[in-house]
Amino acid sequence: MTDDLPVPHDALLQLGLTDEEIAKAARSRPLVVAAQAKEAPGAYFDVASAQRAVRAIQKFKHTKGRWGSTPLKLDPWQVVWVIAPVFGWLAYDPELGRAVRVIRSAWIEVPRKNGKSTLRPCPMW
Repeated sequence: MTDDLPVPHDALLQLGLTDEEIAKAARSRPLVVAAQAKEAPGAYFDVASAQRAVRAIQKFKHTKGRWGSTPLKLDPWQVVWVIAPVFGWLAYDPELGRAVRVIRSAWIEVPRKNGKSTLRPCPMW
């Protein structure tokens, strides 16, 4: 079941997820997954880029309610289906002379009470 994940299994382990968390995230697969970043020409997954994004998001703190002033903790599905694919898939751009993200914009719809606020740490998103 983990064969159709948007991120290589070994990379998810390097990001700190356990096999159980990966399996749980695989079971919560979105109804529609439009982007297939790994199919882009020259695409490769960079664990360090994904780790940087996860660490940055988890430095934010909740600002209100019972969770106020506690650090954000990403759920495994958020890492597997949103953060890691968007920030981890890179491809070399010869015009810029460096690697750039394959996924440059994303549209994410999440039902009520499923952790959307964690994915929106700043008003710019």
